[in-house]
Amino acid sequence: MSTGKHKRKTVNHSNQNKILKNANKHPGVISRYPQLFLFIGMLLIVTGICLITIGIPNNAKLGLAMLSIFFGITTAIFANSALPKKQ
Repeated sequence: MSTGKHKRKTVNHSNQNKILKNANKHPGVISRYPQLFLFIGMLLIVTGICLITIGIPNNAKLGLAMLSIFFGITTAIFANSALPKKQ
């Protein structure tokens, strides 16, 4: 095998090329639309707070509010990390 062909093979199979190809293959939904999911997360947090404060509190409403707040915070954190950073 000639040295030129061997060099071409090592460039094509380098680790950096594999990482770049895998990173662009399967982008997630949150990474595609981070602002939308940040808005949805904040909306879930506000909905949970409203469920706690408005009306007669009962066990079902309290559980739904806690789930809403939990999923809202989780969604907002992941969406905030997916937002493009300003330099």
